[in-house]
Amino acid sequence: MNLSELKKEMPEIFESVKKDVRKILGRHRAGLSLGLVEMGMFRGGFIGGMHFHPGTEIVMNKSPLKIILDSQPYEIVWAYTYHILLHEYIHSLGIIDEWQCRAITLNISEEIFKEADHPAIILAKNGIG
Repeated sequence: MNLSELKKEMPEIFESVKKDVRKILGRHRAGLSLGLVEMGMFRGGFIGGMHFHPGTEIVMNKSPLKIILDSQPYEIVWAYTYHILLHEYIHSLGIIDEWQCRAITLNISEEIFKEADHPAIILAKNGIG
């Protein structure tokens, strides 16, 4: 999979995120758009994505995404994309506190994917950096 192919698949992954959040939390938000931007990487980590509260855009950082696309199988790429979009979507619902957002991201991932070794659960438990 390359970045161009992932761009086409991101809206479908985001629909899964929204459906899963509605199922688990009973909440949703319409009118959001997705984007990819270069935010770079720095020693010790990177930012996977951002939502600027109370805005209507969720962006993913292309820099780590390109590395993941080049080095990981499809299921990891999908899980990473799902994880970042889920985390930022939860922020868009008004959950601004980072630790609370991470806990909710993990809870939803565990409820949806069930198996502890699912890549989305591993990312939610261990972080992305």
